[in-house]
Amino acid sequence: MNGRRLAEILQLSLFEYCMKQGILLDYYVSGFWWAKEQNFTMIQISTFMTLLKTILANVGEKRLSLLDNLKELKNIMAKIVQSSSEKSDDGEFFTVDQGKAIISYMKIRYQFSFFFSVSSAPAVAVQPQ
Repeated sequence: MNGRRLAEILQLSLFEYCMKQGILLDYYVSGFWWAKEQNFTMIQISTFMTLLKTILANVGEKRLSLLDNLKELKNIMAKIVQSSSEKSDDGEFFTVDQGKAIISYMKIRYQFSFFFSVSSAPAVAVQPQ
C-alpha cells in the first residue's frame, strides 16, 4: 500500500500541503510498513492500525496521561495476545512475542503522538510554484 492510497482511505486530501495531515499520514504509513515487516497477517495489520488510532485518540482527544494510556494499551493487548498453548493458525490474534514487539513500538509512537497532539497551531506548507 502506498501513501496516496492510505491518504484516500483516511480522507487526508491535503497531506501534501497541510503539515498536520502529512504528519498524520506518515504516522499511519510507518505503522503499516512496520506491521508488514513483522509479517503480520492482514487481520493483524488491521488490528494494529486500530491500535495506532486508539493511541492517537487517547492522547489527542481524551488527553490521557502516559500512565492511563499504557493501562488501556495493556488491557487491549491482554485481549488480543494469546499464549503459545492457545495458538491458532487463523492469524486472528497476536503471539506473546508479537505483543511485546507491538508494545515496544507503541512506546516510541506514544512519544510521537504526544508531540503531535500538543501542537495547537495549524501548520500549512505552501505549494511550490
